[in-house]
Amino acid sequence: MRPLRFLRKNLTLSILAVLAITTTATVNYWSLAYVWQELTYDNFHDDSESIFRVIRKGSTASVATTAFPLVPMLRTEYPQITSSRIFKDRSKVVFTKEDRTFFETKMVWADSNFLKIFTFDNFVGNPSSALVNPLAIVITGEVRDRYLPGVENPVGESLEFEWNGNTYPLLITGFIEELPNNSHLDFDILISFASGIQLFPGGITSNWTMNYCYSYMKLPAGWSRDQIESQFSSLAAKHISMKEGQSYDQYFSSLQPLTSIHTSNQILGGLTTPVDLKYLWSIGALAVIILLVSAFNYLNLTIIELQNRLKELSVKKTLGASKAALLAGFLQEQFFKVLLGIGLATLLIFVMLPIWNEALGSNLTTGEILSTPYLVFNYLLILVIVAVAAGYAIHNTSRITAVTSSQRSDSRGLALRKGIMVFQLAISVLMIALTILITDQIDYLRNYGLGFNKDHTLIIPQGRQVRDNPDLIKNRFNQISGVTSTALSMYKPGDVVGNKIKVQLPGSNEEFNIAANSIDEHFLPLYNINLPAGTGFAKTHIANKQSYLLINESAVKLLQLENPIGSTLDLEFRTGQPSLPVETRSSKVLGIVADINFEPLHGSVQPMVYLIKPYWYFYISVNISGKSAENTIAALEQEWNELFPGRPFEFFFLEDSINQIYAKEQQLARALNVLVIISVLTALLGLYGLATDIMRRKTKELCIRKVLGAGYLSLSGTLTKELATYFAIALLLAIPTAIYVKNLWLHQFAYKVPAEIGYILYAFLIITTLVVMVLAKQLYRHLAQNPANHLRAE
Repeated sequence: MRPLRFLRKNLTLSILAVLAITTTATVNYWSLAYVWQELTYDNFHDDSESIFRVIRKGSTASVATTAFPLVPMLRTEYPQITSSRIFKDRSKVVFTKEDRTFFETKMVWADSNFLKIFTFDNFVGNPSSALVNPLAIVITGEVRDRYLPGVENPVGESLEFEWNGNTYPLLITGFIEELPNNSHLDFDILISFASGIQLFPGGITSNWTMNYCYSYMKLPAGWSRDQIESQFSSLAAKHISMKEGQSYDQYFSSLQPLTSIHTSNQILGGLTTPVDLKYLWSIGALAVIILLVSAFNYLNLTIIELQNRLKELSVKKTLGASKAALLAGFLQEQFFKVLLGIGLATLLIFVMLPIWNEALGSNLTTGEILSTPYLVFNYLLILVIVAVAAGYAIHNTSRITAVTSSQRSDSRGLALRKGIMVFQLAISVLMIALTILITDQIDYLRNYGLGFNKDHTLIIPQGRQVRDNPDLIKNRFNQISGVTSTALSMYKPGDVVGNKIKVQLPGSNEEFNIAANSIDEHFLPLYNINLPAGTGFAKTHIANKQSYLLINESAVKLLQLENPIGSTLDLEFRTGQPSLPVETRSSKVLGIVADINFEPLHGSVQPMVYLIKPYWYFYISVNISGKSAENTIAALEQEWNELFPGRPFEFFFLEDSINQIYAKEQQLARALNVLVIISVLTALLGLYGLATDIMRRKTKELCIRKVLGAGYLSLSGTLTKELATYFAIALLLAIPTAIYVKNLWLHQFAYKVPAEIGYILYAFLIITTLVVMVLAKQLYRHLAQNPANHLRAE
């Protein structure tokens, strides 16, 4: 078979060509499928382009959560618009069905309009009425399998759940077999908001400072986003008592399109972790770069192949071979390479899919691969590459005659090959430089001086259980060997603090809404948080610690306090406590807390108040020694089971929780690293082929020089002089491009790694080393050959 004979005869070039096709087809499919899945989040809902989420402006960034009364106000003002609100409690909820008891972490309170706005193809039940009545729930297939194994349709069945110490029966009124993979709404259980109206403490659902809801609007035909946003200011003035200097946008500022939620990582506090759009474009750009590099490689290899076979083709043409016959033979060989490359790529796509999913945290399935047009589109790209190479071949074979000069033919492709080499070197330097930068930035965020100690601290998300007697759990835990300290708080480090309270200076009409965290006297010492001035709650013997508060340095600046220690602040806030829905305090500033990076590092530090309010405790923080951690955790579990029998003991380490904040970025960074490695290897394959051609063109010159007495050092200089020129030009192209992309990418972070031009030079050194390693053996082989053998052949 002719193609096989040709492949064997030109083994090195053939392998490089097949690898170029395989690499391009594999990488482009993975990248295309992943980017498309991320960009099409939530577009499966009917009229998804008409659905918007209401967001507000926080002190440092826009925030996804809004106040409870926002949606009722929107329904009053715009009865023709479908509005809905959902609320996800941060605590785990116990559900039971006979002898089956589990903690549920994905329970969401949703009002009756939720299923009118969001549509799910596999919904069982009546979406218009499923969430109307109190104690009605909609569940997914995962929940059904946990509590009702063997039941195909759970509608009409019941579960029980525990809320604030009481048990309530819940009727299943709707069922969703499985949520689509590309949904920002991540839930297992929807419970009707009417249930919350009955079970929530009084006053919460009418409080404009309790920003815990996600609010959505579905605009009818003829309504525009700008039309609604332009009326927000007047709506706030009509429904909210705002004092002079306050802005409406702290309650609701704009409408965010549903389909952009997953790609808006600058908006904090979402239901799920969004993806950074810059990462997606980076992956797409790298895929395009790999496609271009592979295309250039394939084209370059075709040029070299034609140069090597020039005499053969000329002789065949002299002996009567037609241009059509020469072209048909060439296309047959190329088609065979394409089949091999595509076959290997298809195998790799399926075999390595789990690795790709794990690297990116994606959930592509083999079924989705087969049911999407990605493969066809991807392979069409490969055919375009081959068509370009074939077109070049057609153009060149049409000029072949019996007297064709190899030198003349050489010069036709020489300029193109030089341009390809410079492009590949520049791209390789740029990609390695940006990989170093991205990796350093992610590590910088993970290891940045947060201002608190996160090591050896486990979090028990069951603070509600100890509100009535917080000292009991702390005393019991602190007696365990290996436990160094125990503390309680409303928020843990790494949380977006959505709780706001009104703060006012006595005698002043100016009012501030400031983030507030309820902590106990052991919280700051446990996390080793510094106090630049004053003292913490633990360092005072004042009987009524609730008459005092701590504020951070940013709050001092906001309030413009010249002598903050001892200053009195008037507080007003909704407590969520049935016996005391609204609380007012006149508290003295006991100490100034350092501006720690309590929230994710995408935003700057916001002003914060620390106070003691046991009813707000959600988390139990336990600091343990590094020795015998397993024994300590087992002892903690035993104490917990004695205090709260029947309630599962669950915990996680704070460090893992903080790392999870940047998990998506880390996954994407790993994926970028993989793509960069592939792009560099692809470029090196092309450089190997180009270097082979350089050696071929200079072999006669080297042999003559060697006969005339030139040494190895001189001969090596002759070979590398041309490459050195290409390296210099590539570096000049890569430096400004890398600086521009660096500034563009780092702009999104409030805290940036101090990156200088050195990382570009470091990348240049890496690619230079790799190229030398790739070419060293080939260089030695040419220098060590007997010049007489080659000159005799010439």
